[in-house]
Amino acid sequence: MRKQLWTPLILVVFFTISLIYLHSRLGAEVSRRELLSYYKDGASFRVYSNTSLSCMQFPKDMSLYPKCYEKMIWMFSGWKTHKCYADYGIDGTLCSFRRYLSLVENHCPPLPFESVSYRLVEAAQIAEPSTDLQKLLNTLGQMKFSYMKDRLNSTLVKLD
Repeated sequence: MRKQLWTPLILVVFFTISLIYLHSRLGAEVSRRELLSYYKDGASFRVYSNTSLSCMQFPKDMSLYPKCYEKMIWMFSGWKTHKCYADYGIDGTLCSFRRYLSLVENHCPPLPFESVSYRLVEAAQIAEPSTDLQKLLNTLGQMKFSYMKDRLNSTLVKLD
């Protein structure tokens, strides 16, 4: 019974010390080596696969993503703080953290095994801007967004 109580206590102490260390370094960029070390130190009680380890592969040039490693470390302990993370598919795995930080928040590069496809937009598909205020007001409908219509009309009067 006592042994069962010590295990969670040791884990809490481990994470507390890790968080204190990270908070003491706020403002400094976390390196790839520190991220891997943090993950490796806690890996004894984590389940991981080859796929999750491939999520730890980063490009050599991370200058476009200076906060990626720091955000990854925060996600290890902080992903449960807001329920909205689950809405984005975060389930506590490395890949879900990396996917979220690359696709939603743009703090990390895309995963190497997920192809990012960009469609070229043809000139015919580009929308033409319109300055016709009446067309916009008709789109807003009769009663909906009346506060927006009032604001648009008052702005139009001021411009004239």
